[in-house]
Amino acid sequence: MQNNTNDRLADLHIHTTFSDGLLRPEDVVNKAIELGLRAIAITDHDCIDGVSLAIEAAHSSSLEIVPGIELSAFIEDREAHLLGYYIDIENPSLIIFLDKLKQGRMNRALEMISLLKDKGMDLDQKIFASEKDKGTIGRMNLARALFNNGFVGSVKEAFDRFIGNGKSCCVQNSKLSYIDGIDLILSSGGVPVLAHPGTIGDSSYIYKCISAGLKGLEVYHPRHKPHEVLEYEDIASKNGLIVTGGSDCHGMPLRNKLLLGTVTVNYETVKALKNESGIQNG
Repeated sequence: MQNNTNDRLADLHIHTTFSDGLLRPEDVVNKAIELGLRAIAITDHDCIDGVSLAIEAAHSSSLEIVPGIELSAFIEDREAHLLGYYIDIENPSLIIFLDKLKQGRMNRALEMISLLKDKGMDLDQKIFASEKDKGTIGRMNLARALFNNGFVGSVKEAFDRFIGNGKSCCVQNSKLSYIDGIDLILSSGGVPVLAHPGTIGDSSYIYKCISAGLKGLEVYHPRHKPHEVLEYEDIASKNGLIVTGGSDCHGMPLRNKLLLGTVTVNYETVKALKNESGIQNG
């Protein structure tokens, strides 16, 4: 992250209530304006429904909204997340595909709810069924429900004991391959970027994505250690990748501070993403 005044900075990884965030798109916009940010990207999981609302909320301000998405994909047996920037949110093929992903996520959630019920944790399916038209349902939604209903002492405990990878009530997402995920972003006019590579745990997977058409790497992320940042900067530089970054804000305060705007990149990154997507810089 570069040290500049906020009006030259962009947070390019933010979630809203349309996936597993706690802030509505308009709330995210208002907070970003309050922070004086130049641009933000709305990157909900497998969902673009919140983008247009954010654009509408920001229309009378100087805040720029980058249309985005975060796709869940797999590289062999490892789950990896792909950020897509400047995708065409009106692309019919993209909309149809995301509708299928949304239904798949809902079916997965219901299956996990059934497994949790077998362990004595009865969550109201109707709550989640009513939410499916508002966006996508993920494990974070279930974790919060478990906490809010007193079944666990924290969201972390929900993952650690029940719904984290390999736990008894975890059901895997449908396995979209990283190749298909990158192709989907490219065919929708977007720029594919590998999200938080540090969470994958093996840098060799970055090169597989590069071979499949990856255009950028999320170097700056709250979970990246300093030595990882240096490694990813080097990989990006040597492979001609756009260096991106963002707070991965879900609306949950960390140490009493909202993550939004805590990890940013210079606005020049936004220009680079525009250029890569073929959009003219204003």
